Amino acid sequence: MKKNLLLLLTVCWATSIFAQWNLINNGLSNFPPTSLSHYGDTVALGTFGGGIFKTDNNGENWTDITGDLGNKFVNYLETGWNGPGWLMVSTKGGPYFSMDQMTYENCTSTGLSNTDVTFFSSGDDELADDFMIGTNGGGLFTSGDYNGPWTAFNSGLSGSGLIVNDFYHYDDNSVKFFAMASDNGVYLYTSANPTWVSKSNGLSGDALSVQGIAGLGTALLIATKAGLFMSLDLCETWTPLIPNQMLKGVTIVNSTLSATGFFMFTYGANGFYSEDFMTWIPIDMGGVPAGATINCMTANSTHLFIGVETAKKSTSITNGGMYNKPISQVVGMLEISTQPQDGLLSQNFPNPFKQTAQITYTLQNQAKVSIKVNDLYGREIQSYVNAFQDKGKHALSLDAANLQNGIYYYTLFVNDQKVASKRMLVAK
Repeated sequence: MKKNLLLLLTVCWATSIFAQWNLINNGLSNFPPTSLSHYGDTVALGTFGGGIFKTDNNGENWTDITGDLGNKFVNYLETGWNGPGWLMVSTKGGPYFSMDQMTYENCTSTGLSNTDVTFFSSGDDELADDFMIGTNGGGLFTSGDYNGPWTAFNSGLSGSGLIVNDFYHYDDNSVKFFAMASDNGVYLYTSANPTWVSKSNGLSGDALSVQGIAGLGTALLIATKAGLFMSLDLCETWTPLIPNQMLKGVTIVNSTLSATGFFMFTYGANGFYSEDFMTWIPIDMGGVPAGATINCMTANSTHLFIGVETAKKSTSITNGGMYNKPISQVVGMLEISTQPQDGLLSQNFPNPFKQTAQITYTLQNQAKVSIKVNDLYGREIQSYVNAFQDKGKHALSLDAANLQNGIYYYTLFVNDQKVASKRMLVAK
């Protein structure tokens, strides 16, 4: 125990000294970063006035891929939609599309009445159409082709609800919906109710300025100018998670470094991360200029990337800069823990889940086994197995039929002794 504690203290001390954010501006023009996206381990960057860049080596150097892009003021990038080199680019002067990262087709066409484009993405032909465009003040537009013609998709929207900041689409056959972030809160569109419906219960003031939206299944997160909020009931109610923070976006990445299989990041005036929706931990911003605002964020398999904007000062990054850091350092992978030799417990899959999830566990010897599910208050909700089992690997199916949306813990007991617990998220 003393040896492990000494090792933990040593790792913490070393990390506090060396785990600074790395400035990675080599090859970039001096313009604020606005959007980050990745395909595989390649990261693409959009800037406000300087066009588009990419890196294949974690930011050691950037390559200008602006090509013949007709407008260099980039609001949003989407990569890899139908191929590793494909780019859908949202600019102050319209939507653009490229298959080779050098030749960009202007997709402004009949019907697109506002060309200050905030996102350009694939849609859903069963709910609306194959492609969607969001704009700054003109609402949404859809088309069956990436280059139009475009049809307004604004039924139910008006005023600042037409300032579209972000968009989330979910489809698992039984549930299909669009959720849209605007300067007037959140709007929902479903096949059952084909019009945009305001879903801002619990939001007021600056919280109605919703800058970013992301989700895992039907569990949604929104980043607002007043903090981070969560909904587990399809936008009917919003629960505050991080209050009184000016936030600009939220992103979710799959990662083998996480016990739950994913990390969630939200960013703006500060950065935070979570593995379970509920527990949010501040990110150490050592190495980033004080007062900088994080405009954009993405992650590949090894590193987290952030684009920041700073006040104009006598510095080499007056308009902003790009930084990266290994994910393992960002999330503070310092905890040293090994499960007891009696058994090993896996993370449920999928996570989150809406109906059933599978878990596996391994016994070192024949033993009496039970799996118990508890809510966040420690109350036992379900119990499984409750029998003697042979040495080796076992599997069972967790049933969510009687569970409400939310976070639960499941625990492996071997010979009536607690071996390990893990978190799971139910999102129906």
